[in-house]
Amino acid sequence: MSSQEKTDIEPKRLLIIGNGFDLHCGLHSSFRDFISAKYGEQTESNPMMVISQKNEKIKEMMRSRTSINAIKHLSNWIPIVAHENLWTAWLTFLRCCQGTTKNWADVESQMTTLLTNHTVEKVLKQNENVFEDDLKSESDSVFFFLVLLKGIFGNVNYISGLKNELTKFEASMMVYMNQQVHENQPYFTHVKESIEQLTKLGIEGERNTEATRPEPFNLLNFNYTNIESSLQDGDIGIKSGLHPIIQRNIHGTTVEHWIEVNI
Repeated sequence: MSSQEKTDIEPKRLLIIGNGFDLHCGLHSSFRDFISAKYGEQTESNPMMVISQKNEKIKEMMRSRTSINAIKHLSNWIPIVAHENLWTAWLTFLRCCQGTTKNWADVESQMTTLLTNHTVEKVLKQNENVFEDDLKSESDSVFFFLVLLKGIFGNVNYISGLKNELTKFEASMMVYMNQQVHENQPYFTHVKESIEQLTKLGIEGERNTEATRPEPFNLLNFNYTNIESSLQDGDIGIKSGLHPIIQRNIHGTTVEHWIEVNI
C-alpha cells in the first residue's frame, strides 16, 4: 500500500503514546537506563567515582567548597570527567549521589531546578564574579555544575555552550536508543501486540473477535522510536492495518538524530 493510498483511508481513532509504551514493550528507554548502561549498575565502578577516589584535588574541592577560580588544574581532569558531554557528566554525578538526590533520572525536572538556581542564573548572564565567591551555601549538584561549566568553557558564552552540549547529549541518547531497538528483537513483537490491542480497544460484542481487523488510526508519538519502522523491522506488512496512516513524533526520531550525528 502506497503512502498516497494510506492517506486516502479515513482514520477511526488517534493513538497517543509516551515512553510508557516503549517501556511496556521491553525497551530500556529511560534516562536512568541510558546513564546506567554507559557506566554500569555499580556506582563504585563509575569512572567519575574512580577519579574522585584517586584525585585528591577533586575530593578536596568537594569538601572545602572553595571558590571555583581557586581550584587548580581544572583542565587536567575536566576532559576526563566530561569526556562525552557536560550533561552526561553532571547526571552521572547525580547518580553517584542518588542516596541524597531524589529522582535524579527525572532529567527535565533536574535541569529546570538547576538552570533556575539564582547563582546559576547569574553565571548564565556572564557574571564572572560568581566564580570568585564562596559557594559553600550551594548544593553539591550546583557546585559541580559550575565547576564543569568553568572547566569546559572558560569564559565563553555559557548559554551557547550548554546548547551545544545538550545536542551532544541528545545525539548520544539517540545512538543508545538505536542500539536498544536493534538488539532487542522481542521489542518488535511487543510493539505489534500492543498496537493491535490499542486499535481494537472499545470494539465490543460480536465485532471483537480474533479475526477483527485493527481500525485505521493516526499516531501521536512522544517517543524517539519510530513505530512504523519497528513494525517493518518486525516484518509486519502494511496490509496488516497496524501501520499508522499518519505518524508524528513530537520530539523527532532516532533515525533523524542518527543521520545528524553521522553527516
